[in-house]
Amino acid sequence: MCAGQYITMYMCVGNIYTVSMCSTGAAWDSYLAITTTAGTGLASGTGTSDDDGCGTAGGHAVLNYVPTVTGAYRIRLWQDPCTVNALLCGTVQIACNPVPPPPLNDEPQNATNLGSPAPTTCTMVSGTVAWATQSAGTPSG
Repeated sequence: MCAGQYITMYMCVGNIYTVSMCSTGAAWDSYLAITTTAGTGLASGTGTSDDDGCGTAGGHAVLNYVPTVTGAYRIRLWQDPCTVNALLCGTVQIACNPVPPPPLNDEPQNATNLGSPAPTTCTMVSGTVAWATQSAGTPSG
């Protein structure tokens, strides 16, 4: 794929799509975006564009996208900043994985017990809210 081109791909809610230019050997500043099929705006979902995600400033992009609507999307590639350049091409790799399940303590009734009564000393407890879901009846934010 070359800077200024796009591919159309059908994506499903419940999956994480990883679009990567990281294996491209030639060094140039790539930029990836997921847009509507009309290409007129960023798509709905999480993670709609990336520049330099492969770890090098001015390098290639990697984008993790989680759609909120099942349907067709455009994966667009540019030379940063949004430049068409048919001489800058590379390998686009796409992976699809299911969204991980929410953490075990996702709902309040399953919350991790931090001690009762409240401890008098501080003990670190490791945890994460990655892939947590909104609980019924609780306000967001």
